[in-house]
Amino acid sequence: MGQGADAAQLNFARLSDDISDRAATVGAITELVTSLIDQVKALKRALDDARDHAARFGLVITDDGAVIDGPGTGTAEAVATALGGPAAAAAAKAAKEAARAEITAQVQAILATAADVEADTTAILTKAAEGGFTGDGMSVEDASEKGQIEADGMFAAPPPPSDPAGQRAWAESLSPDQLGEAADNYPAELANAYQIAPWARERAAWNYLPKLRDELTSQAALLEEQHGAAQMMHEKTRAWTDLQTVRQKLRDLDQIETSVKGSEGLHLLGLRPPRKWGGRSCCPRRHSSRGPRRGPCPGYGNRDGGQARLGRGLARRD
Repeated sequence: MGQGADAAQLNFARLSDDISDRAATVGAITELVTSLIDQVKALKRALDDARDHAARFGLVITDDGAVIDGPGTGTAEAVATALGGPAAAAAAKAAKEAARAEITAQVQAILATAADVEADTTAILTKAAEGGFTGDGMSVEDASEKGQIEADGMFAAPPPPSDPAGQRAWAESLSPDQLGEAADNYPAELANAYQIAPWARERAAWNYLPKLRDELTSQAALLEEQHGAAQMMHEKTRAWTDLQTVRQKLRDLDQIETSVKGSEGLHLLGLRPPRKWGGRSCCPRRHSSRGPRRGPCPGYGNRDGGQARLGRGLARRD
């Protein structure tokens, strides 16, 4: 009787674990499908925009992603030359080539994101097929949530490019969820990326602010050590001057954070990493009848006598 009860209890535990693991797998697949739907919509929208942009300049996008002249381009250029002369034709051609370069960047970003989505999807499905999503004996609800979180972490956006045009194309190829996650994962790269959506830049800036504060605090500690260890007076003076500059940047960060949090409608829309002992700082932008204008900056003098600022980006968003 005792052995039968033990066997039944063991079978129940195994069944419970199996149900928990299946719930985790279902949660992971559900998250994957939801993310795929959003991402495919974003890619389709980005591709439609690129095609519309290309059509306005007589260009077409081939199946392999090349941006080439469309039919009738030669005739249109001949008409432009006849109507406006060589100068007008040259200007039109320059605009067309600039558009070709921009569209090519858009298409490359779309293809890169699509390849990343395919790789993430394959990884999640492979893990699911191999029983990699486990519930660890949790309830069905908790196991499902665990699977969703794991799959969401695997379905990540590719890293952003460094150039502004590339950042814009990269951001437009992402779903809102992926762009938001990228702002969490790459705050330093996106905190001053003025080509992406303001809400995503603000999210990145808030994520980057404590990291920047930590960086400046570490710089201050290093300068304190250098000042204490310096033997020559000019070395002590330089270390002390740099230390005061970094301390001022830290005070500016505190002022910026307090200003934004204490003012309704004021947003942190950019935060640029400072250059060594002197970067650019955030300044409030206020609205007047003539549009946005800069308010007083929490800046300070640098060794060159100019303004050393931490970044740009306190702005009122309409």
